[in-house]
Amino acid sequence: MPHLVAPDDTVSYLARIIAFLFCMMAMPAWAGDDASGGIKKELRDIHQQLRVISRQLQVRLDRIEKRLERIEGVGKPAAATAKKPKVSKVRKAKTGRATALKVCRQGCDYTDLNRAIQALKPGGTITMLPGLSGTCGVIDRSLTLVGLKDKKGRRAHLAGGICWGKASLVVRAADVTIRGLEISNANVRDRNGACIRIDPSSVKLMIDDLYCHDSENGILGGSKNSRITIVNSLFERNGRGGRAHGIYISNGDVLTVRNTKILFSKGQGHTLKSGARHTIIEDSVLAALDGRNSRAIDAYGGGELIVRRSVLQQSKNTENHEFIGVALESKRINPDPHSTLLEDNWFIYDDDERCCRWLLTAKLFGPFTIRNNRMVGLTGVHMPSIDARVRAENRFFKDRKEAGLPSYDGTLASLPKPGRLPKK
Repeated sequence: MPHLVAPDDTVSYLARIIAFLFCMMAMPAWAGDDASGGIKKELRDIHQQLRVISRQLQVRLDRIEKRLERIEGVGKPAAATAKKPKVSKVRKAKTGRATALKVCRQGCDYTDLNRAIQALKPGGTITMLPGLSGTCGVIDRSLTLVGLKDKKGRRAHLAGGICWGKASLVVRAADVTIRGLEISNANVRDRNGACIRIDPSSVKLMIDDLYCHDSENGILGGSKNSRITIVNSLFERNGRGGRAHGIYISNGDVLTVRNTKILFSKGQGHTLKSGARHTIIEDSVLAALDGRNSRAIDAYGGGELIVRRSVLQQSKNTENHEFIGVALESKRINPDPHSTLLEDNWFIYDDDERCCRWLLTAKLFGPFTIRNNRMVGLTGVHMPSIDARVRAENRFFKDRKEAGLPSYDGTLASLPKPGRLPKK
């Protein structure tokens, strides 16, 4: 497939696009729905290329419109060519940049999220109206990005748009809040795309009420001293080929996940993978359901791991024997201190025929405090040094029936609610 490069001559550029489209129409991939693996790959490439073309065309059209305005204004008196100021509620900073902007497909300040970001004063707010959009954004300044919902609950939805070949949103600013968005179909050529990509220049990131689904990663990345907080959010059907995960924080100081569901990770990806020095998970659900995930939590660098008042579930399609792995990547171990606290959680393994259903495995042993959890369907702790203490301080059930849980049906309805458990 040819690689399109925008030429200087606009007519030539449009001609090449038209020729490109005719070529696609002639491809066998358009012959019918019964497509082979190779044809499916061609279709995916065409889909990605069309999105690039769409963005390039929008930029070109904007330039042509501005040029026409200048040409039509040549030779006219200044009074005739002067443009009337637009009536807008957008507040302007002293620098001339806006402190608040709206983005939508029609009738807002911008249709393109990146252009809105560049026009925004650092510390300002961008509001995206409900509706589907193929745009994407590189957030290179501190800001708040808010997605609104309509009366039917439909969100501002970034669908398939990719910036920098990485993600729908690339965060590379010191202080960013993202709230209320839906993001889906973030897939790239290297199979490591994400709804949100966190670059090393990011420091503080708050994610609230995000719905991220059907992408290669939910969230990917981190920086040495980043503090990432994820609350009130839903991640589902993310992961691909063992290289991508429900959430993958590859670095950072603190990762906090609270009142959040990470479900149905696929392609052998971990439900949550964290290399942060402090990983805190509270009041959340990390459930394989019928997805083909690996571990529920992989705290690969060790450090401090806290899991409280949450529900962790593995299924017949799960690739791994244990729920949690700690400090298993010897070349990426966090500095001291190391500790693990598991308290008031449900651990449910829905595979009666699997040989081994373990709580955790760890290569670096720090203090382990595991108390007042309910273990359903586990065959062991898998750490002999703490096995007796864990069995004494937690409740173990042979199966769901013994634990008083409904039969597993592959949905959230068969899981208990997260929250504090009564004392044993």
